[in-house]
Amino acid sequence: MSTTSYRAVDLDAFDRAQPVHDPFDFLYVQHLVKPDALARIRATAEVPPERGSWPLEQLNDREGALKELLDELTSDDFARRLGTKLNADIVGKPTMVTIRGRVEAKDGSIHTDSLDKIVTVLVYLNEAWPHTGGRLRMLRDKNDLDSTLLEIEPVGGNMIAFRRSDNSWHGHYPADAPRFAFQLNWITDVAARDHEMKRHRRSAWLKRLKSRLFPRTT
Repeated sequence: MSTTSYRAVDLDAFDRAQPVHDPFDFLYVQHLVKPDALARIRATAEVPPERGSWPLEQLNDREGALKELLDELTSDDFARRLGTKLNADIVGKPTMVTIRGRVEAKDGSIHTDSLDKIVTVLVYLNEAWPHTGGRLRMLRDKNDLDSTLLEIEPVGGNMIAFRRSDNSWHGHYPADAPRFAFQLNWITDVAARDHEMKRHRRSAWLKRLKSRLFPRTT
């Protein structure tokens, strides 16, 4: 069995982290990304200019430090380790990666993620987050943002991962600010992944056009 050589991921931090299984399976790892890798990502990666999810291919960092980190996280070895913690069989399943550059007031409504997602991983790359909103919460109640199981500060390479279920509720209070992060999903099948990526590509193209025609001033 081959294993991945982890240079950007702090595997010790990952191994120490203990999953939660009630009321759904999730795992929080503080500072999953090593400081040197995080610094290189911040220095070189293009941050999406508008809200929403952007495919990595739509940005100018396809082969840079962010790509190196994602190669580690999408490896079969990491999928095996994560799947063991979350009781999910994801080795060999297709993956999808999208990048986010900011959060706006319309974001954060409570949801569980779509049925075609098996496991979701979110890794936050901001250096600081002074806002009260925009901090993702794992929730016990689909109707209550204060039924908090865990609140994640979106900074410093912090990672939250969860196995999608009918009660994997999560959301956050509104915020309007730059928030650099990426989402990695293991998907049920290739057709579902390709459908989602097609939608994200079209949306990203329109948002980039909008950002060029109407540059953000704040």
